[in-house]
Amino acid sequence: APVNVNAPLKVDCMPPNSQAVCAAWHETIRRNFSQREIGMLFGARTSYPGYQASYPQVKARYDALQSEFAGNVILPAAIAAK
Repeated sequence: APVNVNAPLKVDCMPPNSQAVCAAWHETIRRNFSQREIGMLFGARTSYPGYQASYPQVKARYDALQSEFAGNVILPAAIAAK
C-alpha cells in the first residue's frame, strides 16, 4: 500500500515526556538556543529586556529548526514504522 507522507505528524513533547524523539528534540533545542532564548520561547518573553527586537528572529530560527527536525527525524521514523 502507498505511504501517505503528507499526513500531519504531531508529537507532544511537552515535559515530562520520555519518548526518545522528545529527548532528541529537547537536546536539539538546548544545542541551538541560549537559556535566554529558550526562556523567551517557552516562558514569559515580556520579562526579557529587548524581547520585542529579538523575539521575531528567535521564533523564526525555532520554526526553521522545528521543520528541519521533523523532516530529518520524525518523518523518516514514521515512514519506517509503516
